[in-house]
Amino acid sequence: MIINASTIIVTVIFVSAIGFGGLQLIRQFALQIAVENFEANQAMDEKEEKSRKKKIALADAAASSAFQKVEPLIQKNGAGTGSRPNTPPAGIEMGSSTSTSPTSAGVAPSSAEVKEEEKLKLLSSDIV
Repeated sequence: MIINASTIIVTVIFVSAIGFGGLQLIRQFALQIAVENFEANQAMDEKEEKSRKKKIALADAAASSAFQKVEPLIQKNGAGTGSRPNTPPAGIEMGSSTSTSPTSAGVAPSSAEVKEEEKLKLLSSDIV
């Protein structure tokens, strides 16, 4: 084997090309792992956000139901006309809840009340 300037230059170029190619492979592999990790984190965040929104909607529905139960008592006592805004949570219609349904008074519930009761049941079963 002859060791001169041209062999050293060719060897350095050859080693540099192999090193560059190897580093590119490692970079692509790391990028692929990072993208998969990002997508997994994004999916978990979306799942947590969906669960949080369901819990908020269920809590708002429960608060609306409780306020509807108390509002007649407040009005009877003359304490006020009720200061709570009449804005339903997203995806839930305003109406009576399961415990204040007109069926307990012998009146058939409207279709909107039945739909709301079904939504509340679905929301509570999804959270648990």
